[in-house]
Amino acid sequence: MIKLIFMILLCTRILAASPGSTSLSFLKIDSGARASALAGAFSSYGNDAFAIFYNPSLGLNVDHHRIDIFHYEYFSDLRFENLSGVFRVHDNYAIGLGLGYLYSGDILKTIRAENMEGYTESGTFTTSDLLLLLSHSFRISQNFISGIGIKYISETIDKQTASTFALDIGVLYRVDLFIPMNIGLSLLNMGIPIQFVEKKENLPFIIKAGFSFGLDPLRLNKKGKKDISFTFDFEKPSDNDLSCRLGSELFFIDMFSVGLGYRYRFNQNDLGDISFGAGIEINYFSINYAFVPYKYLGNTHRFSLGIKF
Repeated sequence: MIKLIFMILLCTRILAASPGSTSLSFLKIDSGARASALAGAFSSYGNDAFAIFYNPSLGLNVDHHRIDIFHYEYFSDLRFENLSGVFRVHDNYAIGLGLGYLYSGDILKTIRAENMEGYTESGTFTTSDLLLLLSHSFRISQNFISGIGIKYISETIDKQTASTFALDIGVLYRVDLFIPMNIGLSLLNMGIPIQFVEKKENLPFIIKAGFSFGLDPLRLNKKGKKDISFTFDFEKPSDNDLSCRLGSELFFIDMFSVGLGYRYRFNQNDLGDISFGAGIEINYFSINYAFVPYKYLGNTHRFSLGIKF
């Protein structure tokens, strides 16, 4: 525990000392429609296959083998696809596999020229980003879980490709205070700077810390789900200000869910971003949808499908 606290303090100093720009911004995209509806407040709460992208220890928070797929209509012609699976080897160990792929349509290629427009057209090109994740979750004690994730990351622009590796580590602690509560902490994208042609750029290192709990005042469900759950995350990326993410999810008759999220970035002159979504779970199948508006760039729609077995 002392080593963990020292690591957190060291990482906090690094973040405070180097808040400059980073590359591979797609690593900050929320994975999964359910997490997106909750503003990404998933570091202690996630229990679908996408949870390993937020905290690698959450593989043991998934109660079955599970596979989820995610489609995200991003801005302009950008699309983001996500595939993730968590497999419970036994009660004390789970393995997770994840893939993320961001890609664009054709982008006009131009060359500087001495004419009225200042350029000439020279065909088109595309861009893409690829993420492969292998995670391991270990139960240390009844209430304490740790996890580690290894990432391969590549970026392609036209005919140029660069790649690197990164590491995620995380913990999940379950504690009974006034009510049972989960506390999560994860350090994401600790990796080697990526070199594109001759320029090296740092990865977006992120610290996530949060807690979550559920209440059951009306007993609307019979299969162990809480009527309403609350989740809170603080997130500090190396290239931006601290943000707070809040989410709340309502379940009823073991099938339907409604989620609401709020994201607020400190030191910004806005009122934050609200997101919401809904889901349905029938036996071992689930469908989730999230609506995430952006003030100046428009609205986005996100869809997930999941299966447990």
